Amino acid sequence: MVFWNTHRQRRLLALAVAAFACLPAAAGPRVLAIDGTSAGLQAAPQRRGEIEQMLQAWKLAWELGEADTYLRFYAPDFRGDARSRADWERTRRARLARRRISVELESLRIRLLGDSEAEVSFTQRYAAGGHRDTGAKRLRLQRIGGAWRITGETWAQGS
Repeated sequence: MVFWNTHRQRRLLALAVAAFACLPAAAGPRVLAIDGTSAGLQAAPQRRGEIEQMLQAWKLAWELGEADTYLRFYAPDFRGDARSRADWERTRRARLARRRISVELESLRIRLLGDSEAEVSFTQRYAAGGHRDTGAKRLRLQRIGGAWRITGETWAQGS
């Protein structure tokens, strides 16, 4: 077992994982489903694995405050509740500048909506500084340029 015990080692690991997660995935074998759709029986486990890897890299970039890496997990036109992408990025960068962010994802559920769309839900436990919260997070994902990106995000306190 490898232990990543220094901040620098954890940062390098986060960048490596994030870089891997942002790369287009290799096309896996596709099988025509029984109902005649092209969703592919073998593609589903592969897509779920890609999404799980992406979520772990997103979480790690968030915890380490790697703003550029973290922001790449979102679709280019994502802006959350902000007026513009630039406003949303400015707010996110300010929040990521906090020290010692901890994020836990529990009860992960992935629902594939086709070959290039998915909906993910989980319980999120967040802590930064003296602030702590727990709630239900839902992400809408889309494969853009061969990589999974967040296109929608909702969070509800308590869960």
